Amino acid sequence: MSVYKIKDQLRKSVESKQPTVHFYCETCQIEIPAGENRCQHCDESSVLEYHNLDVEQQIKDLFKDEHFCKLVMKETESSKDGQLADIRDGSEYRKLLCDQSDFQPSNTVQLSFLLNTDGVAVYSSSKKGSLWPVYLAINELPIALRFSRRYLLPCLLFCQSEKPNMQTYLASLMQTLDRFQKGIEIDTFLGKKFVKGLLLAVCVDLPARAMVLNMKQFNGKYGCNVCHAEGETQPNCPLHRYYPVGESSQRTHKSMVNDVRTAVQSGQAVRGMKGGSALLALKHVDLSKICPIDWMHCVLLGVVKALLKLWLCPSHKNRSFYIGDKIALMDRRLLHIQVPDFIARQPSSIAEHAHWKATECREWLIHFSIPVLRGLLKYPVSVHYFLLVYAMSLLTKEVVTVEDISVAEDMLTDFCTVFPDIYGELVMLLSLIANHFQSKIMEICII
Repeated sequence: MSVYKIKDQLRKSVESKQPTVHFYCETCQIEIPAGENRCQHCDESSVLEYHNLDVEQQIKDLFKDEHFCKLVMKETESSKDGQLADIRDGSEYRKLLCDQSDFQPSNTVQLSFLLNTDGVAVYSSSKKGSLWPVYLAINELPIALRFSRRYLLPCLLFCQSEKPNMQTYLASLMQTLDRFQKGIEIDTFLGKKFVKGLLLAVCVDLPARAMVLNMKQFNGKYGCNVCHAEGETQPNCPLHRYYPVGESSQRTHKSMVNDVRTAVQSGQAVRGMKGGSALLALKHVDLSKICPIDWMHCVLLGVVKALLKLWLCPSHKNRSFYIGDKIALMDRRLLHIQVPDFIARQPSSIAEHAHWKATECREWLIHFSIPVLRGLLKYPVSVHYFLLVYAMSLLTKEVVTVEDISVAEDMLTDFCTVFPDIYGELVMLLSLIANHFQSKIMEICII
């Protein structure tokens, strides 16, 4: 599909003939009026662009629909105390929204948003580099509809050979969200309503998280957005940074803002923070909590794929965890499993693990891996791996209890502590840091 067709599809999805195009200078990042091909500030001629799909109007259009109005205005029953079944059961949601509801006028509708963005590779036939769409999901919708094509809101679209500067790219969206934070009067199907909306979470992978927060990446010093761990490198592999399990002070919003101020004044990164984030335009945002743990990239596409590569790669044939010579046996076991109805797709060959999608990694981790690996992984490698399987099976249940989280935290801590003893410190990457799971899940539930 060409870039033009992708943009055309997005226009149709928001029923807009033409989105607003924003131009800005690649050098100084200042917005340039339409029709001008040179920056008046620095006299540079390199101009980038992105498309604004007017999410405010999209939300107003949704409120004209009777079904949508009833869904978001419906009183929802909270889970029982000590249980987490949705993002709305997390402490951050309750603090930001539920605590405010008692002080709102009767005609107020309170919404919360989940923001997502990621780079999408464009086909080689296009001269452009990558697409960076930005979406908002409305958390008050039922889970089954929240991420459906009908209700997922495309906000911005960037398509250039370079990656976007998120502070410039997200600026117009932050202005819209700031208006919703204060409240907007909307003519809905059920009459005039005062609609307020808060950005609750930004769910992105590690590279995009660094771009959004304007901090160093996971392979740089202080690359963790939760704590102040500096990480360590080895002389023979300076580009890989690992994070030994240990105590480190937790980041807070105040500490991150102070680091941002110092970084802006000095022109150098301070404890990983390189400068201000576009998210700081929203007064309620806590930079230390706004990005929840994304288990798809962290665990499924991170830890699970890393372990499979370690077990099966011939370069590790002299290590105790190597089982690459047993791929044929693993395939026989895996491909003969009678898959139950609740699993959407049949398992594929273990030899194709490098090309597995996140759903395949999930089914392997939670359902298939233990019976397939039985008797193949040596002790203590098998017991160590079981810690991860059991912990993640507890955390990905439809309803997670506080007790489940406590047990999973202990298991993940043990998993991380023992990991370098089995596999070596060099592969102890940021995606294996699991001692942040408990607080993050209690705050916002696992995404």
